[in-house]
Amino acid sequence: MRDFDGEFREFSAAFVEPLTRLGYLLLATGDPQRDAEPARERTFRALARVRRHWRDAAAAGSPEAVAVEALLTRLPQKAVETGSSPAPIRLPREEDEDDVLLDAAWRAWTTLAPRERVPLLFADIAVA
Repeated sequence: MRDFDGEFREFSAAFVEPLTRLGYLLLATGDPQRDAEPARERTFRALARVRRHWRDAAAAGSPEAVAVEALLTRLPQKAVETGSSPAPIRLPREEDEDDVLLDAAWRAWTTLAPRERVPLLFADIAVA
């Protein structure tokens, strides 16, 4: 007889960190302290949904897909307001060009609505 509770505990222990990172990327506003809690909350809600459907997900061999789908469900339609406007992009010096480009990319990322971020994270949406 299968130990569904034990299987779910093992799955959730192994998948909670990557799922939380995905949630953070989808919900990030640019304020790490403010962004961490919504990502964790959405992750635990997603795992709760997986638990409710664990027998089917485990039988199909796709609990990760169920968890990601649950995380993507009901994403906000608009970008979350941060209360501040992004700083202007300065012209890079040669030694810090990578940092400036990464900073500009992150600021551009945080202006996108969470639903607009999904296709950028998943080249093949079927993966989600």
